[in-house]
Amino acid sequence: MRGLLVQEVDPSGIAFDAGVTKNMVIERINRAPVSTTQDFERIVGGLKPGDPVVLHVASNDGDRVRHSIVQFTFQ
Repeated sequence: MRGLLVQEVDPSGIAFDAGVTKNMVIERINRAPVSTTQDFERIVGGLKPGDPVVLHVASNDGDRVRHSIVQFTFQ
């Protein structure tokens, strides 16, 4: 699994409300692959308030990896 490990989530932030949790792996943001903090910053830096955000994430579900989509509006 390739991506960026979520190490911390602001509990008062929109990503937390949308379901992003610590130890999830962000694989893609709006279809763009993410594997470094530079990738993340480049993609997020190009977003404007009101833009849709679609995260393809993976999380450990016991002995399996669960893939899901988290969606929210950038603010």
